Amino acid sequence: MKCYTKYLSATLAIWLLLLLSAGCAGLPDPIERIQLFRASNQPGIPTAGYLSLSGNDPMPDMVYEFSSSDTIFLGIRMSKRLKENVIFTKYTIFNKDTSVETNIGFPEQLGPFTPGQIPLIAFDDPWDLPSKTGQYEFRIYFDNRIISKALLNIVD
Repeated sequence: MKCYTKYLSATLAIWLLLLLSAGCAGLPDPIERIQLFRASNQPGIPTAGYLSLSGNDPMPDMVYEFSSSDTIFLGIRMSKRLKENVIFTKYTIFNKDTSVETNIGFPEQLGPFTPGQIPLIAFDDPWDLPSKTGQYEFRIYFDNRIISKALLNIVD
């Protein structure tokens, strides 16, 4: 009986630790994938591949290259594991050379976004890029922390 009690106590302790660690894991990242697109004056969705947005990487290493005269819009894939809709805090473009960060977009472009949604943001009203060449980060904030970013190089 004494051995059985020790086994039960050890099993209960392990189960309790697993339960507590799962509860402390926090919420899933709201964004699973981000992709920047060059806007076009052609009708329709610019690329058939946007819907897949395969892989889970809210902060990819890939560098997008744009001209300062280009306008852009954003494709994201929201996590299906979210329990409720998400409204972002802001979108910014951060100049890596000067450390200047500029807000872009409009409040209605911040959400709400639903779990699993794959929206195109600013598709109908694309964002202007900075006129100065250089290296930038496109950033998405939620609760005042960066939850997703994409690297971009502005060239002439």
